[in-house]
Amino acid sequence: PPLAPGIADRGVMVLGAQAAWDGIEAALHDVVQAGRQPARLQGDRAMNAMERVLLLADDLNPLHRSAHLDPRIRRVLDHVGASLATALDIGTLAGVAGLSRSRFSVLFAQQMQMTPQAYVEFTRLSRAAQLLTLSHWPVARIADEVGFADPYYFSTRFRLRFGQPPTDGRLAGTRQA
Repeated sequence: PPLAPGIADRGVMVLGAQAAWDGIEAALHDVVQAGRQPARLQGDRAMNAMERVLLLADDLNPLHRSAHLDPRIRRVLDHVGASLATALDIGTLAGVAGLSRSRFSVLFAQQMQMTPQAYVEFTRLSRAAQLLTLSHWPVARIADEVGFADPYYFSTRFRLRFGQPPTDGRLAGTRQA
C-alpha cells in the first residue's frame, strides 16, 4: 500500500538532516518488526521503537529549540504564558529573568529571534484566537483576559496579525499565521 504523502517521497518532506531521516526510517522499521515478535515482547519493543521515532522527529521540529533555551528565558516564557492579563513590560520580564533590561532584551532576541514585546503580543493574540474559537465570551472580555485594556486596540492588532477582525475569527475559526 502507498505510504502517506511525504513519507515515501523525501523531496516532499524536507527534514534537513539525512542522519535523522535514516534514524527515523530505521526506528519505523523496528516498529514493524516488533509487531512480528511473540506477543510477550511485541508491545514493549514496538513502544520503544515508536518512542525513538518520536524523539528523532522532535529533534527536527523547529519548535523544539525551546528545550535548548537559557533557563532565564524559559522562566520568562513560562511567566508570560501564565500572566497574559497583567502588564508585561521589559522591566517586569527582565526582573523575572534576573537580568538588566538591556542584557535581557539582547539575550531574548538571540534566543527567540524576536523582541520580548513581539513575543508577548504574539502569545496574547494566539491565546485570543483560541478563546474566540473555544468560548462564547464577548470580544471585550477576551481582550481583557489576554492583556489588552482597550478592545479597539485589540481588534486592530488582531486584524493585523490574522487579516480579519476578531468577530470574523469567531465565526469562521481563526487560523494562526
